[in-house]
Amino acid sequence: MRVTDVEYIDDFTMKLEFNHKEWRLVDFEPLMQGRHFYTELLDHKHFIQFALTMDTIEWYNGVDFSPDYLYANSKPTPKPYFEDDDSPLPTAAEPAATYGE
Repeated sequence: MRVTDVEYIDDFTMKLEFNHKEWRLVDFEPLMQGRHFYTELLDHKHFIQFALTMDTIEWYNGVDFSPDYLYANSKPTPKPYFEDDDSPLPTAAEPAATYGE
């Protein structure tokens, strides 16, 4: 499993594409809560300093998540968001089944 593309959405939410061409929505805030490795990233100005590496996203301080963990802790999303797309984005709190219905 690899992360092949990333789109920052807002707050602590990103849309990730995995190597099998599936896009998934990840809310990182609950994944970072209570874990000392990620405390610094709970400051939004640090959270947005990330880059796509060979198989996942990594932050400026070397912190990353396993692609398998990101996949397991994400929700399916139908397609990448484009600025000219008027369809609403699902939030990580919404069940994926309700999106687009």
